[in-house]
Amino acid sequence: MQKSALSFSAIVSVLLVFAAVIPAASDTETSHPLRDSWMLALKMGDAAKAASFFTPNATSMPPGFPTNVGRKAIEQFYSDSFVLLKLEDLEMQVKERHQDGPNTTREHGTYKATWVPKDGSAPYTVTGRYLFIAKRQPDGRWLISWEMHTIEAKVSADQL
Repeated sequence: MQKSALSFSAIVSVLLVFAAVIPAASDTETSHPLRDSWMLALKMGDAAKAASFFTPNATSMPPGFPTNVGRKAIEQFYSDSFVLLKLEDLEMQVKERHQDGPNTTREHGTYKATWVPKDGSAPYTVTGRYLFIAKRQPDGRWLISWEMHTIEAKVSADQL
């Protein structure tokens, strides 16, 4: 049970990477290739590729598990999860995005994810809220530096 919960939380963290790599509104022309690459990494269960959307010293704080610090730790967390679960569907609703200077973006919103356990048990859907901080890298890419999320049965609009 603990390994399954670890996997679920790691996969949710991967989903939040997706939100973190979306550039600020002024950089929308770069959002689609990045989104497509991230989604492909998720669908393929590629932990190394999914972790590559984090800065080298990033922090990921999944609910109910220890904080993961650094890309290698995040990659291991995802790797353990991808052994057990596959992403079937993802919806994310951005509530607010703030550009904090030219090199930092923070965003929060809600998500809904459907997972298929690889042991053949029934798929399940989870919802929650997310928060991330993304940093523009010297090469112009946006990568997540801080990420945390909740897992909730339902998040009403007035709680955002």
